[in-house]
Amino acid sequence: MNKKEVYSKLNTQTNYSKTDIQHYNTLTGGQIKVALTTKALEYLYPLFTLIVDKDSSVASEIETRASSLENRFFSSSLDDKYNKSIEQIISASIEAKLFGVAIVELFLDSNGDFAFEKVSREYIFIEEGGEIFLKTGDKKFKPTEPKFFIIKHEPLLIKLLWIVYAKHFVLSHFMKFTEFLGVPPLIVNASSSDSKTIDEISDALRELKSASFGVFGSGDIVKVLEGRGSQDDFLAFVKYADAEIAKVINGQSLSSNASSHASYALGKVQESVRLEIVAKDVKFATMLVNKLFEVLELKSELTIFIEKDTDLLNRANTLKLLYDMGYEMNEEDISKEFDLKLQKRNTQANHRLQSNAKEKILPIDKFDKFFTGDKFKDFLKVNEMEIKATLEKVLLSATTFEEAFELLNNAYPDMALDKLEEMFTTVLFNSQLQGYIEED
Repeated sequence: MNKKEVYSKLNTQTNYSKTDIQHYNTLTGGQIKVALTTKALEYLYPLFTLIVDKDSSVASEIETRASSLENRFFSSSLDDKYNKSIEQIISASIEAKLFGVAIVELFLDSNGDFAFEKVSREYIFIEEGGEIFLKTGDKKFKPTEPKFFIIKHEPLLIKLLWIVYAKHFVLSHFMKFTEFLGVPPLIVNASSSDSKTIDEISDALRELKSASFGVFGSGDIVKVLEGRGSQDDFLAFVKYADAEIAKVINGQSLSSNASSHASYALGKVQESVRLEIVAKDVKFATMLVNKLFEVLELKSELTIFIEKDTDLLNRANTLKLLYDMGYEMNEEDISKEFDLKLQKRNTQANHRLQSNAKEKILPIDKFDKFFTGDKFKDFLKVNEMEIKATLEKVLLSATTFEEAFELLNNAYPDMALDKLEEMFTTVLFNSQLQGYIEED
């Protein structure tokens, strides 16, 4: 299907209706078992939506993973009017990797130009057999190309289902445990065992709360059974679960709720893992952008800028050191190393410039004409002779080579050592020639 046929099948952006999510409000072991056993998207997708909505740790890690890709600068060979479309496709690519599916709509904007936009997850629902649908009003329909593009990927969140379920199961029991310790049981050693006495003591105990009182016999003893349990085990498991969530989505995190200790070495390792994850996301997103724009017979040549390490300055200094050692890099190598797009060159203009350079170098302006003229060169030559003459007077007053060099170094403390040596040698050489002339 060519670009013209695609254009004829498009219209303005679709208005969607939200899906029915009433059956997403529970998270049970049975649901988890069915989803993991079948690995069917119709069972997995609702659970993914549920755990993102109900678990703040999962939602936070997903936001971090998405931001690592969506907040990158990028460049392309496309017109700037397609920048928003590129951003939408990049966002859809990371959503597909996390949730297993994403939908991108191709439509005509208000200017009649092509545009891509990601369909929000709340509008997507999946029926038995993995059939994906969208709704407009009460009518449902299957998204098909070229109007819609369905992006599928193995869902990353499938690795979190059991750990999230276990985390919330433990938290529910933690609440019961806390309630049990908050209202400890009362034990009474009664002075009499007759039923009337027991009933009166029981009535008194039921009312025995804060700002209340009970009437007991002189021989009765009331004891409070204090709880000896600890909540540390519950909290330790929750921290372990959060660490596993961070590890699955972002390759671990050093945040306080995910790790109890940190070190510089551990941080460097985790930073390296994070960069590898971002690089994979960039590769998938770039491939997807190129593929979708090919439908419009356009080459995107997308480049998403990411750092290959945390200190670009150190890497640049390393490259400079290698250059000083004799290793050279061409423009293509530098572009690849720093993820920079090569600038397109105007070969005809360069040819004209080179031709002009061979024939005659023309001054840029009147200042350039003055600085390249003979008058300025003569001025420099006169001043150079005066400087050398002054230096000769200073240096020839010294009795040794070391003393002469020290005088020169004190006179020009900010000058590089190699430049000083060059000037010193020139002056001495000129002085030596002058001595030969005088002897003759």
